[in-house]
Amino acid sequence: MILGGFAFNGIGRLKPGVPLSRANADLARLLPVWMDTWSTPNN
Repeated sequence: MILGGFAFNGIGRLKPGVPLSRANADLARLLPVWMDTWSTPNN
């Protein structure tokens, strides 16, 4: 089952020398892990 759509906005700071592409890759890796920690409702 897929949870309802969601969106988020955020502001962050990167360490000097860390490219935005690396931050985006980290978020892309962590979002599925985060979503898997939520239980899905039983319909």
